[in-house]
Formats: sequence, structure tokens, C-alpha cells
Amino acid sequence: MSVTEYYVHARAFLARAQELLKRFDEGNEAALFYGALELRMGIEARLHECLKASWRQLGHEQQKLKEYKPEKLLGELARVNPASFESVQLRFSSGSSQAMVLTYEPLSQDLAKYYGRLNALLHYTFFESHPYWYHDRSTDPANPRTLSEYREFLGTVAAELDRVTGCQLLCAPRALVDFLRR
Repeated sequence: MSVTEYYVHARAFLARAQELLKRFDEGNEAALFYGALELRMGIEARLHECLKASWRQLGHEQQKLKEYKPEKLLGELARVNPASFESVQLRFSSGSSQAMVLTYEPLSQDLAKYYGRLNALLHYTFFESHPYWYHDRSTDPANPRTLSEYREFLGTVAAELDRVTGCQLLCAPRALVDFLRR
């Protein structure tokens, strides 16, 4: 893969993460850690995409984003575009033609929490904190301690990221924003 083929948008990060999770399922343990990194970057990318689209749509000056913490990015998104937390479905049709549907799904607080939990896999201290990380049995999926338990968690994160990136709109439409501000 050349550098020009390494895409850096949320769906691309998600696609690479899904491929890495398949590799983990086939026995490549290292793929789980790289999959976690791709999911983490996918969450950041989606937040940046939504925030930049909201700024553009509302006529705000584009700012260079240096922030990466989801809680802060979600706060800025709420300030700029409060409609960003509403699901939207727009239907366009002309007479008897098939309707075209555009959707927007909001980023959830869960994604922000998942982002923080992904950090556990991205530091050496993971191995210190999880002495039985290599075991292949599930003990408590709500509190992952093994790679197989983290695999379940990463599947949940990937599904949520797929939900919010699988829409056609990057932000809630301006008409909805204006309506909610009344």
C-alpha cells in the first residue's frame, strides 16, 4: 500500500479495523491492538468530520482542530450545532419517482466512552494490569481482561462507528438547527 492509498476518514479507519479484527479471529493476536488504534482514530475522525461540516454549514470560520478528546469535541459540537444529537432522515421525491433518502445519525456518548476504554489496549500497562491477557476464556465481558473479551468490546465499538458513519449526511441540516434554536 502506498501512502496515497492510506485514507484518513472515519469509514476508512473503520474498514481497516474490521479487517484487523478478522485477522485476530484467524489467530493474529497483534491485529487486535492495531484494530483498537484504527477504531480510536475512526472515532476522532468522525467527530472532526461532523464538527467541520457543522462549521461550514452554519457559516462559521473554519478552525484548525487540535483537540482529540471526544468529550471536548462533543462539547464544541453541541455549542456549534445543537441539532447534532438528533437523528435526521430527509426524503426527496418528485411525483411518482422513487424517493431519495438522506440520513444523519448522531454520535453517541457511548462512542466517547468507548474511545477512553480503547486506551487500555494501547499502552504497555495493559499487560501489567491484565496478567492473564493471553487466556482464551471469557470471565466478565463487561470488564474485559483477556484479548478474547476485548475482541467482543471492539466488535461493539465497530458496530457503533459503522452506525454513525453509514449515513449520507455529516451533520444535521441547517433548517433543523434553526428550528431547534427558536
